[in-house]
Amino acid sequence: MIPHNLRHFYYKKILSELPDDDFVFLVDSRDLIFQKSSESIARELADSADLHFFDEGDVYFKNGKEQRIKDSPTTLYWLNLVSFNDKDFVTPLVDEMILNGGCFAGRVKYMRKYNLAVCEVIEKSKYKYDEILDQVATIIPAYSKTFREISCYHRNGKLVLNMCGIAKGKFQLVDGKCFMDGELIPIVHQYDRFGEYNELNGINISKRPYQVYHSSNQEEDSR
Repeated sequence: MIPHNLRHFYYKKILSELPDDDFVFLVDSRDLIFQKSSESIARELADSADLHFFDEGDVYFKNGKEQRIKDSPTTLYWLNLVSFNDKDFVTPLVDEMILNGGCFAGRVKYMRKYNLAVCEVIEKSKYKYDEILDQVATIIPAYSKTFREISCYHRNGKLVLNMCGIAKGKFQLVDGKCFMDGELIPIVHQYDRFGEYNELNGINISKRPYQVYHSSNQEEDSR
């Protein structure tokens, strides 16, 4: 099984060994940076909901199109590779915002149940050995009625900046750190779409500008 899918089965083993009341982040490693203490972020999140998901709004960085599932050919393609019951959702799944599968968080007791549902989506697909299924496998249970009432869905750039999506607000890069509307963003994910990172200088945006689709005074991104 490819690593994108396989990691959820490793999560399953690790979560089975942790205390129910612990709070965990399940994250990509290479392209994700905590700009604030993970413990302080965890305390803030734990007080508001049992599970936390972070979307990729508002528009896709490559073409400026809205980041809803129905507007993403790639996400719709992945959805066709798995099975799910439309009756499990309050709102039609395709009308929802794309959630990022590379960073989500919650209490172990609930994360264990949620990740098990993710594994079931992957296991039932005949494409699990060949196709990247982790994105839709995390989205489907996250929006289902089973987890809706215990989950909080965060807009892009508030607690996590998923840089596949261009978030609304004034983005700034100051001394290698990312800010939105003057506030330090706690977690930055997918920065390598726009530049690179090193421990000495932090993030350096060198490939393309960020927020070109929300700002008319920035150079249009032709890449």
